[in-house]
Amino acid sequence: MLNERQLKIVDLLEQQPRTPGELAQQTGVSGRTILRDIDYLNFTLNGKARISASGSAGYQLEIFERRSFFSCCKSTITTIGCWHCYY
Repeated sequence: MLNERQLKIVDLLEQQPRTPGELAQQTGVSGRTILRDIDYLNFTLNGKARISASGSAGYQLEIFERRSFFSCCKSTITTIGCWHCYY
């Protein structure tokens, strides 16, 4: 299960690529925490989606299996109710 910060990272990256500094500022944590969260997210998403470095633009979210991706996140999304793309 993803925490609220991790869902926010996914939400922000779905909108557009972002640097670790931007993600850190928008979530209120350090860049190191962002990198750990990205590692955890990639492990948890397990081929349904991937967060990858995109050069100077920072990180971007690539979704390969949209239905499985949303299913993977559904219980967390409905619990916190904050993810715009779910609705």
